[in-house]
Amino acid sequence: MKILHVNKFFWQSGGVERYMFEVAERLKREGHESIFFSMQHPNNFASEQSRYFVSHVEYRNTSPAYKARTLLRTVGKTIYSPESRRKMEALLRAERPDLAHIHLISHQISPSVLLALKKLNVPVVQTVHEYKRLCPSAQFYIHHKDEICERCLHGNYFHATYHRCIKNSLPASALATVAQYVHKYSGIYEKNIDFFVAPSRFMAEKLTEGGLPPEKLRVLGYTLDLEKYEPRFEPGDYAVFYGRISSEKGIRYLLDVARLQPDMRILVIGDGPQLPELKAEAKADSLQIEFPGHKDGDELRDLVRRAAFVVVPSQWYDNSPMDALLHSLRAFCFFSFHRSSSKSIVLSFRKFSKQN
Repeated sequence: MKILHVNKFFWQSGGVERYMFEVAERLKREGHESIFFSMQHPNNFASEQSRYFVSHVEYRNTSPAYKARTLLRTVGKTIYSPESRRKMEALLRAERPDLAHIHLISHQISPSVLLALKKLNVPVVQTVHEYKRLCPSAQFYIHHKDEICERCLHGNYFHATYHRCIKNSLPASALATVAQYVHKYSGIYEKNIDFFVAPSRFMAEKLTEGGLPPEKLRVLGYTLDLEKYEPRFEPGDYAVFYGRISSEKGIRYLLDVARLQPDMRILVIGDGPQLPELKAEAKADSLQIEFPGHKDGDELRDLVRRAAFVVVPSQWYDNSPMDALLHSLRAFCFFSFHRSSSKSIVLSFRKFSKQN
């Protein structure tokens, strides 16, 4: 079979991309061919299909000049993008895939690609990595309030505008709210996707609670290539977090941990919007926290392998995070907490150190 993978990023941005590339690699070993559709980006890997990738839009660039130049493109990618549909149709006619596997398409690509897939009779499966079908911010989390929120679960999306859930911005929140209503009442997801795959039962429960017909939903955990992750059983002298550095990941708790346990070394590996703020705070308070930046491949695996344990301090409904799955399976000591005292990690670290 020829499988088309569709995702907004075509580089190792996070767990979703790691999953997509590992699935494609596994399919290749089983004799299948994988092709890709994504967004143009300076960090992209090489791809024979890159000429079909949609134009780049950067949501993290907040300069007024950039926003003005890309306003129409941003609105289109959020609600409906003719460019994305046109390029998807061109790719489908050239490659003739047997199946499309959708990942993250909101904002950078838009669900308009689903209409092209339906038009050319390509069966579609989507792995649901986040809560975008139920929540305009996709996370059930309000960053500037540090608050879990399910107000939009049953279709009352106006709450996203009222609470400024997207970047604490009224225009951005209003745009996401309008897009959510358009996609809901047009049925663009339900009419054009044959099956939805939830990586966790929790996600499946939220999807059905939000109105997705149970007969269109399957629960299937993430693929893990365990052969790439050789465990090390000698305890290290540091704790490690790796992933996207943003507020919903709860990394600020680790700064509290470092203050309670000054001799505890912590590595925070990754990149994201909160990185400059956390680095400055850690430096000002002389905390034992290191920020080595984005790491991948053998370098990342080695840093994690040599750690005492992996910390996953997420504050949002983290959807079956890959680091938690992997390292709890591979005999690492794993601690995760949600809205609990930072002292719990300090006590766990002390206990782990004494036992080993």
